Amino acid sequence: MYCGIVDVNRYPKFSYYMMQSMRNKDIDQKGLYKGAMVFIASENSSDTLASSSTEITVFSNCDKVKLYRNNKLIGQQTRAERTQHYAPIVNKGGSPCYVFNAGSYEKGCLHAEGIIDDKVAAEHSVCTPEAADHIEVIINEDGVQPVADGSDMIPVYFKICDKNATRVSTSSATIKISVFGEGKLIGEGIKRIAVENQKVEGGVGFAFIRTTKQSGKITIKASSENLKTGSASIKTKPFSGRYVKDASDVKYSGNEEDNVIIEKAIDLTEQVARKPKIEIEKIDVTSSHGSYPSHNLIDGDDKSWWIAGNDTFAQVITVELKSKTKVFASRLLFQKDSASYRHKVETSTDGQTWQPFYERECTGWEFKPMMMNREIKYMRITIEKVSEGRAGMGEITLYGE
Repeated sequence: MYCGIVDVNRYPKFSYYMMQSMRNKDIDQKGLYKGAMVFIASENSSDTLASSSTEITVFSNCDKVKLYRNNKLIGQQTRAERTQHYAPIVNKGGSPCYVFNAGSYEKGCLHAEGIIDDKVAAEHSVCTPEAADHIEVIINEDGVQPVADGSDMIPVYFKICDKNATRVSTSSATIKISVFGEGKLIGEGIKRIAVENQKVEGGVGFAFIRTTKQSGKITIKASSENLKTGSASIKTKPFSGRYVKDASDVKYSGNEEDNVIIEKAIDLTEQVARKPKIEIEKIDVTSSHGSYPSHNLIDGDDKSWWIAGNDTFAQVITVELKSKTKVFASRLLFQKDSASYRHKVETSTDGQTWQPFYERECTGWEFKPMMMNREIKYMRITIEKVSEGRAGMGEITLYGE
């Protein structure tokens, strides 16, 4: 996923540390973080990656950052120097990014130092991974002892590492997960989930372990061909609460996979894409910018825009078809994904009497088709407000039966 600061398994991405760098360097919060931080946003693994050679980004909230490769100084940058590139962020209390050019790639270790008052306040190193050697099992407990209540879930990561404990980010090894003691592997035995025999991504695998109702030790092991097996353990504490009575007197019989039918669901977007597009005869708008005419709304190109000729609202777009036509669905694409557009859509068969279709506020990201299923000759889009800039749209598409 390109969005978010952690992946679907809550494993931190580089952007996680970028957000960390926005913290105040003078504030420590015991058990959570120390104020000063520095992080190298690079795998340092290939000469094909700019992040390993010419655009090595370091996140830090310190006053100065020094970056070394194999004990040789690549460069140093101050917060003041980098602020000119990130002034809006720094002015809000955040931190700039520190970007270094090493000229070329070289295997070894990158080492960053965060400097405050001419003293090293934080350090971080990233070494080029060698051949995969073993599996590390990491129980992500965050200081929270799991409870033996039969439902508490423990997140566990499985990292493919080289002999130096560096994660091998290029590994897609298949690992086998086994759980012993007072815990159960969630999804075990369900083929479509494929958790106990899983292929790691970016050198990392993941699983949830559920506690039993008996407190005690849980051991998680992970093995893979040609790799040393990894293992970790955790203890659960007794449950002191009260259970809600369940239907334990009625025992489930059968296998998880019995009578399971997996069908590929066809979503609305796929369904609409198979429908014929309806030709639009005419389009009228309240106003148009000279470089962004109304014809761009119906030229079949999402990246050509209509933009209003002035800043006033409401801006109205009226679409006319050749004749009354049964419309299956409509698709509206607004100009900017970062802006929100409050608008309403109406339809008409005669251009005089208008029937509401919908009224909502959305961003330019929300351009999935809307089911219409009505006969129309005209469609009217009224843009009532935009969070930033002028009214603008990329494309209007109507689909027939």
